Amino acid sequence: MTFMRRFLKILKRLMIALISIVILLVVLTVLYMQRPLFGKSPAGQRLERMQQSSNFKEGKFQNLVHTPDLAEGYSTTGVMYDFFFKNPPRRK
Repeated sequence: MTFMRRFLKILKRLMIALISIVILLVVLTVLYMQRPLFGKSPAGQRLERMQQSSNFKEGKFQNLVHTPDLAEGYSTTGVMYDFFFKNPPRRK
């Protein structure tokens, strides 16, 4: 067996193992999130109360005022750069 064939065989096994681990983690996460600790969908009187709210439109609550994901003048890449490469004095 040549070196390249052995290398490809090892690489194939590693990829199968990696994909298996990722699938296992996804399944475990989904199962964990089904626990009662995380709540359940509203039903009955609670759902009726929610639907009567003036902020409840199209099946979900709407903010009264537009709330952007990031403050004006910031971008996702800028925030990530600051987080990873800058060291503000009060960050631990």
